[in-house]
Amino acid sequence: MTRRNVLVVLQADAVTGLGHALGLASRMSTRVFVLRIQPADQDACQAAWTDEALKDLLASAQQAGIEVSYHICSGLVAGELRSFVVRHGISLLIIGEEPPRLRMELERPIALEPSLACQILEVKAKEPTE
Repeated sequence: MTRRNVLVVLQADAVTGLGHALGLASRMSTRVFVLRIQPADQDACQAAWTDEALKDLLASAQQAGIEVSYHICSGLVAGELRSFVVRHGISLLIIGEEPPRLRMELERPIALEPSLACQILEVKAKEPTE
């Protein structure tokens, strides 16, 4: 079975797509890359708390046998995303309910570069049931 490389893009403290990627990785041969975009205006204390919470979650995933790596970037230029996808052979890009501007910034390099052959999955949080 061929191993798939999945990239989950997180903004601030939103982790909507991460659960889906880890679930996929637990069922099939998948390596998960987590790329957290740290907004320039994010409070340093909040950023540190988010980093620690994500590191704990990813450490638990690694203990369960899931291959995962964590990356942080400040801001995101379309070219940086394209380079990341190419460098790591990403076949699936998972994004959560990010602001529309960010979603367009993420999709543009993939849509304009058909040779990347990367699918995009947008994940939304479940609506609470009463």
